[in-house]
Amino acid sequence: MMNTKTELSWWVPLSFQLAEAKRELPRIFPQVAILRMVLAVIAAVGIASYYLPMRIPNLEFDWIRALFECLACLFALLALCCFIVLIPPFVYVSAEKIVVYQGQSSTDFPYTELDDLRIEDQDTCPVLVLRRRGQPSARKFGISAKVDLNDLQASLDLHKPRR
Repeated sequence: MMNTKTELSWWVPLSFQLAEAKRELPRIFPQVAILRMVLAVIAAVGIASYYLPMRIPNLEFDWIRALFECLACLFALLALCCFIVLIPPFVYVSAEKIVVYQGQSSTDFPYTELDDLRIEDQDTCPVLVLRRRGQPSARKFGISAKVDLNDLQASLDLHKPRR
């Protein structure tokens, strides 16, 4: 969506964000980490089911149900974390900098700090590639179909890093 000649903004397309999430989620939650969390819950409920009846002799409690409830809460928490990764960022390109808003936080990319600034054509949609000076990896953000790529390219060409 274009506001003026020098300002462009868009939501990252959901198809691009889903592809990014598929790549990112196994890195955030490796299978080993999930297995450790499940084992920790089982161990905590198992220890409680052993020691609490010793301290409270007349305790009547369904430990199997408690175990399943704790595991359900763990998986609900993991699902919420996965949902947060799916929220697409909002990209704002101005004359001074590029700002990426994700939820309640934002990341500024002043043109003076960028070493790489380009548009790539990928399978799902065109991608804006940004890399800060001194950082080995680039950040990629999908470009909405509503954005005029010629206007965006013209705006970026004004601020291309000098090599």
